[in-house]
Amino acid sequence: MSRRVEFRGQSGDTYSFLRLSGDDALRAIGVTYVIAEAAADGWRLLRAGHTNNLAEKSWAKPLAEMRAAHPTAELLIRLNVSRNIREAEAADLTPIADHLGAEQGPAAGQGL
Repeated sequence: MSRRVEFRGQSGDTYSFLRLSGDDALRAIGVTYVIAEAAADGWRLLRAGHTNNLAEKSWAKPLAEMRAAHPTAELLIRLNVSRNIREAEAADLTPIADHLGAEQGPAAGQGL
């Protein structure tokens, strides 16, 4: 399975995320992140957010909460320099993650 996964936001913009491995989560970098799970037809976006410091693990509690209902959920990250860009990307992806019960196709947040 590829380390890169793409999601399309509500705006139609496509965002490429990296699946984390090992120590990646310990780096002090600003990222947009998604919590998602692999499915037979792609990836299902469960939650989107951002952090100024990945190493502080502000994403750990949301990931644990999602794993209670979705045990195979993973954290995927997108490296960004600007906080404004991280906030905008997370906001673009959040409405998609908020509609978990709705039918989702590639234009509505599943991995492309």
